[in-house]
Amino acid sequence: MRLRPSGEAGPIASHFAGFARYQSESAWTWEHMALTRARPVAGDPGLCQRISATLAAVLRSPRDPEGLVIDVAGMRRRVAEENPRPSPWDLRNRPGGLIDLEFILQYLMLRHAASSPQILRRGTAEAIAALGEAGLLLPQAQHELGEAAALFRNVQAVLTLLGGGSQSTAVLAEPDAAALTACVGAVDFARLDADITAAAARVSSWYDRLVEQPARRAAQARGDDAR
Repeated sequence: MRLRPSGEAGPIASHFAGFARYQSESAWTWEHMALTRARPVAGDPGLCQRISATLAAVLRSPRDPEGLVIDVAGMRRRVAEENPRPSPWDLRNRPGGLIDLEFILQYLMLRHAASSPQILRRGTAEAIAALGEAGLLLPQAQHELGEAAALFRNVQAVLTLLGGGSQSTAVLAEPDAAALTACVGAVDFARLDADITAAAARVSSWYDRLVEQPARRAAQARGDDAR
């Protein structure tokens, strides 16, 4: 409830016109990043169509590339500051984890959707494929990000079942490690651990190349503090 547009002082539910106006005039970049995953799931068919059309119009709006990449990188830094030492098994928050991967995709979709609307995809795998087909991800990036996403999602799903959703531990208990290894079809736990570390390193490299470095260059060109 705290996340509604007007905060705790605002209405619980927004009128459609207010929603559309907020998204087109007042929403922050991170809110539009979240909208790349949004979709109506139930309700009046006509209203669902209007919501889908509004979402598409917002996401396809032309954007300032430099301002966008600065915003995306800044949001990632703030997320990292709130969780400065994530567990290696926190595959969402760890460096090179799912947040870095998803931020790459969301940034590229927002930047290029005005000219290439076909890249807007809610699923991670579908977004990677669409960006690759549009020539907005190099083949190597498409391959490495796709492999990392599949590995992280599979491991995360098993960890959730094993730990009730908590991946805060730095070291898995031996029974959990054995179960995880078996469920994801790894040769052994050491190999799985090494594969995750290598995949995270590749995601980190692409994040640095596609988001962090461009953000720093853009901030320097504007005379802003990149941090």
